[in-house]
Amino acid sequence: GTVITVTASGACRVYVVVEAEYKGGTARDGGFLQSLPQTGWRAEAAAPSWNDTNSTMKVFSLKAVEGAEVKLPPTVGDVVFSVVVVNIASSSDRLADELRQAFRSWDRDGQGGIRKEDLDSLLTTLCPALDDAGRAAVLAEADPRGTGKISYDEFVSRVILGSPGA
Repeated sequence: GTVITVTASGACRVYVVVEAEYKGGTARDGGFLQSLPQTGWRAEAAAPSWNDTNSTMKVFSLKAVEGAEVKLPPTVGDVVFSVVVVNIASSSDRLADELRQAFRSWDRDGQGGIRKEDLDSLLTTLCPALDDAGRAAVLAEADPRGTGKISYDEFVSRVILGSPGA
């Protein structure tokens, strides 16, 4: 089958919109409905209709860092799809949305925040060059009231955007 490669010129999210159902017969998904999730692509909640009542679309996405090559799995059979690449650093709103999605995955109990200890562990993993003092400074800024819980809004407002209050 066909393989498509996207080379990220900057941090981005790659979206694949693929036909999931087709009223005229078998969906022309090229095997993507199975292969994308198996290779780490995240299924998104919403999908466009393109005003085509015969097709139902499904969206998958994958975050890529600058310089990364993102390869779609080989297609199998007929496929109706589109690839959209969005620069996640193009605006503060887009970056905040990307951070919101990441934060939700860390907020396993759905309470709107994460424990300070969990953020410390994430910082250790994601920012290995950040020393103890650096992590402590980030944590203090993220949890100014010392509650031990960090909300998404506090994190983005204080740490990422540098606003004085949450």
